[in-house]
Amino acid sequence: MKKTIQKVISALLLAIMLMGVIPAFIAPDLGIKTSAAGYSGYCGDNLQWSLNTSTYTLTISGTGAMYDYEYLDLVPWYSYRSYIFSIIIGDNVTSIGIQAFASCSRLTSVTIGNSVTTIGSMAFSNCERLKSIKIPDSVTSIGSYAFILCTSLSSITIGYGLTSVSTGAFTQCSNLQHVYYALSQSKWKSIYIDHSHDNAFLIGGNIALTNAEIHYNCHTHSYTSKVTDKATCTESGLRTYMCACGDSYTETISPLGHDSGKWVVTKQPTLTDTGTRDLCCTACGEILKTEVIPKLNPTVKSVKINDIKLTYKKSNKITPDIFSDPGAKYTVSYSSSNSTIVSVDENGNIQGLKKGTVTITVKVTDNYGNTVTDTCTVTVKLTFGQILIKIFLFGWIWY
Repeated sequence: MKKTIQKVISALLLAIMLMGVIPAFIAPDLGIKTSAAGYSGYCGDNLQWSLNTSTYTLTISGTGAMYDYEYLDLVPWYSYRSYIFSIIIGDNVTSIGIQAFASCSRLTSVTIGNSVTTIGSMAFSNCERLKSIKIPDSVTSIGSYAFILCTSLSSITIGYGLTSVSTGAFTQCSNLQHVYYALSQSKWKSIYIDHSHDNAFLIGGNIALTNAEIHYNCHTHSYTSKVTDKATCTESGLRTYMCACGDSYTETISPLGHDSGKWVVTKQPTLTDTGTRDLCCTACGEILKTEVIPKLNPTVKSVKINDIKLTYKKSNKITPDIFSDPGAKYTVSYSSSNSTIVSVDENGNIQGLKKGTVTITVKVTDNYGNTVTDTCTVTVKLTFGQILIKIFLFGWIWY
């Protein structure tokens, strides 16, 4: 008799709640599409739903908030609610709409994406076969009567983001035994849980939630790293790992060590004085090594000789202009492009042997192997008398 009365009262209570907590609005007309895989349509401005009729998995995908539904028969998948076994809510969905999954009587599995922040009123009401659910860290609020009449619900995992549980969210969750909470007991106590409609006889309000065994610090950390103190060539740095729940730890970054760059001349050497050069770190600029640059060696710089006109059987001397550092030692050599016309000896003495033009090359080499060269043109001509003698002896053909 007592159980019958309790069921009647529960039914009346649910009817009253339905009238009291759902605001007056109308969901848009959502056209349902049929395909070989199942059914689909829209459930938000940028959200789509699809029902796989092979597995009876309902998937919500897209970006943004779900629509809220004033009446159950406005829910797009209302006609299939009693067949749905599992629900997958995508990672970019930001809210679960009012009454979105109410009365899915065969629902046993729910996956909520990590962007959902609110679970709407009566979102999972009367899902009587749902035994457990994981509420991600992103969820901050659970709406009124969200899990009312989930009579098989025995465990809930609650993330660290939850701040409020509205009126009667877990009404008639008579089998709820375990709550696995991400943070500490003190954090749990800071969550606002509305007890205004608590009723021990009806297991109303949120008595089922607070009477369950609370397991604290059940959060699995997920850390992101950030360099909070950069390491230098000689000093250690610090990398901080932080979880969204606030937990953090640090890790020492080893010194980077110097990065040797190019030598930089700080003082140019001269013929009379040494120079210096530094090897610097490209990262911090620290001087790693200093070296002395030896004095410059006196070397030959250039040579110049001028063109010469030479009379047959006459001699001349090539006098090169040699430019060198003070104290430079060098040797000079000469060569003729045609020694039958003009001969040249080691001292630059030339002699015209017959009429014609040749190129004389002078090469100056210092004691350090540096070489400079120049050329000149030597033209050999006959005098008028020599021309006459040649004509007399050999005739006009020779000339």
